[in-house]
Amino acid sequence: MPPFQKISSFYHLQLPALNVKGHDADEAITTATTANIQFRQVTLEDLPICSEIELSSYPSNEAASIESLKMRQKFAAPYFQCAVLPRINNDDNEDEDSIEEVIVGFICSTRCDRFDEESMSKHVASGKMLAIHSVVVKEEYRRKGIATKMLNNYIAKVKEDENDHVTFAIDKIVLIAKSRLLGFYVNCGFSVIKSSDIVHGQDMWYDLQMVLEKNRYSNNSNSNNNDNNERNEVIEQPNKGESWFVKTEQFTKPFPVVKPHLEAHRAWVTELKSQGYCVTSGYRVDSEGKPGGGGMLFFAAKSYDDAKELVLNDPLIINDCVDWCLNGWIPEIGDISLR
Repeated sequence: MPPFQKISSFYHLQLPALNVKGHDADEAITTATTANIQFRQVTLEDLPICSEIELSSYPSNEAASIESLKMRQKFAAPYFQCAVLPRINNDDNEDEDSIEEVIVGFICSTRCDRFDEESMSKHVASGKMLAIHSVVVKEEYRRKGIATKMLNNYIAKVKEDENDHVTFAIDKIVLIAKSRLLGFYVNCGFSVIKSSDIVHGQDMWYDLQMVLEKNRYSNNSNSNNNDNNERNEVIEQPNKGESWFVKTEQFTKPFPVVKPHLEAHRAWVTELKSQGYCVTSGYRVDSEGKPGGGGMLFFAAKSYDDAKELVLNDPLIINDCVDWCLNGWIPEIGDISLR
């Protein structure tokens, strides 16, 4: 059986359909709880409805086209799943009652070996990553817990299927999201990695991932060797005569403008580390893992002047992308070590 094929029928719950009549149907379905939700694989006939949901969920320059949805349904069908609510239609004009399905949301993904803009338009059947492109719910059914249940069931089935198949295994599930949705994905088990190199519109996106448990804790020798190498890395601390400094910052320009300079910033920090500097860079997040608190550079230097001279070489500062502040940091209880 090909990987993930079983998902076409995953969690198809045999629960009572809503018994409604005529124009009362939509109102009754809208008030339905997630208890009678069902999940199935999207068919070609479902795509017009899925396209409507997609277009109502994203700005026009971010929504997937009907052609993209067709590609995903054709080549990555097992990873294109929808959530449906059953209802009984006993319209007075019909002799017999009939059961209908109302598609209320869907998730579609493709597999890839790297996650970038190019990979979003392809499906690599043997790809080690499962890239989620859309997690969307029809507007009138939002904020009812459907998205959470839909995503949790989707993830559970991916994991279940991966336990059954070794060939072409998926190492991790990846996606990008805007800051306002990071809490939702973190609550579903994803980790925020960094600001994304993928650009859509004027908003900043963030890379998220979920490493599948069986890969994270693999007992093969390569994984053990990697773990040992990580444990044997030298812990970096200030050299004699140095002390800690911290630079905090906030972006002052739209992300598409900042993006190339952010990439240059990462390369600059990497180069500093290769030269023996004790330095680390990242961004601050809130209790739900949402960025927005700004960036932070933590490093060691001999004096404030030396620290300032160093940060003035930061591409983000050189190109006037941030408002920033530099402070020394003196530990009173305990200390910090950097890897």
